[in-house]
Amino acid sequence: MRSLMRLSSLLIAVVLAITAPVIAAGEYTLRTVTVEQAQSAADLALAYARAGVPYKLAGHLTLQEFQAGTVEGGVDASGLVVNVYREVLGEIRWAGGGGEDPLLLADIASATFFNWNTLPVRVDDLCPGDLLFFKNASGRISGVGLFLEKNGDLVRYVVASANKGRVIKTFLNTKNQSWHQSFAGAGRLTYWQK
Repeated sequence: MRSLMRLSSLLIAVVLAITAPVIAAGEYTLRTVTVEQAQSAADLALAYARAGVPYKLAGHLTLQEFQAGTVEGGVDASGLVVNVYREVLGEIRWAGGGGEDPLLLADIASATFFNWNTLPVRVDDLCPGDLLFFKNASGRISGVGLFLEKNGDLVRYVVASANKGRVIKTFLNTKNQSWHQSFAGAGRLTYWQK
């Protein structure tokens, strides 16, 4: 199943490579976010939720653009992650596939984050700003959210929600069936930077 998800992610990466700037990894270094950087990303994601930034598939509306009211649109789940981490970390790229010298992309989908741009983390070991991945009924990665906290069985996170039509702060109970049906895994973000 994981190989099928990697193939799907590779196809998405190819599509994104056609539409987004692609760079060879040569002068970039692979890094992992620090706890402090991840916390800053979680705080910024909460600001998106408080502002009510709208959901839009393939959208990349920044919080500043939304607050200025100069740009129409919204943000989707992976776009939210891209935006908050780009604001926290500056000019960064993500791997569009595996290997020591992957093609680097400016924008990626949730499945590409899951397959090539995170280090797996157990739910009990997550820090604010780590990523939670969700799957659809066919088992494919269909979304990503930014973890906030775990209180007992409740996992709180921020996500751009198609169902709610905006970025929201929400939660899932790890004992409920919906958690088991939709949760695909969690991870700490890795990225490439000069």
